[in-house]
Amino acid sequence: MEANPESQGGITPERAEWIREQERLGRDAGADSYLERLAASRGAFRMRVEDLAVPHAVSPRPEHYVLDAGSGVGRYALMLAPRVKRLVAADFSPGSLAVLARRAGERGITNLETVVADLCALPRDLGTFHTAYSCEVFQHIPTHASKLEALKQIASHLAPGGRCVVTSLAWNRRSKGDKEGVWSNGAYRFQFAPGEIAALFREAGFERVSVRGLVVLPGIVTRYLPASFAALDAWMSRIPGTGSLAAFVLASGSRPG
Repeated sequence: MEANPESQGGITPERAEWIREQERLGRDAGADSYLERLAASRGAFRMRVEDLAVPHAVSPRPEHYVLDAGSGVGRYALMLAPRVKRLVAADFSPGSLAVLARRAGERGITNLETVVADLCALPRDLGTFHTAYSCEVFQHIPTHASKLEALKQIASHLAPGGRCVVTSLAWNRRSKGDKEGVWSNGAYRFQFAPGEIAALFREAGFERVSVRGLVVLPGIVTRYLPASFAALDAWMSRIPGTGSLAAFVLASGSRPG
């Protein structure tokens, strides 16, 4: 299933813009309850796996400047900001960023900034970062050209040698249904084969590209496992080749130094 071609070429620019606008409106409308709905849908085990594996992949350090590209309401931004020097959360949903800013204030987090921006057109003065990450965002960007532009935009804000981490829905032997389509809420989604997301990183100019899996154990198993077992699955996300088995791909690459 690795070599399935993208079917995104049939999406016109007008259709792509409509998809993005519907996504933004939906994110704004559901911002307050998003994390609660996500947790109810995925269950405690999967949420814990992701909460362990993603920060490990980002590898935050106290001196780091970090970009959360497509932060939403800040599931990871709120977790990582206290562990770095500066974190900028960029998203095209003002409603989501308002929720993030409120929650950051409630937690006394003062080194987190929010910026309303589309990933395909990040502000030039956004700054330079040691690390950028984008979690479950690229799966909602229609057309290959837009995905590539978004990744290039992120790369342009990385320091030489800076790393980018992306998670997205996987297309592999575990996948069911169509590779590309629309969810019941109208949101566009695209599933990446491991080789496809690796190729996207290389096309955007990244080197030392790596693709692994995230949430490796089958869903039918994780539904009945307690969250205390999540560390095992999170550890499995560090193993090369697991992208062909997991629910998500976790890709990373470095900007040439």
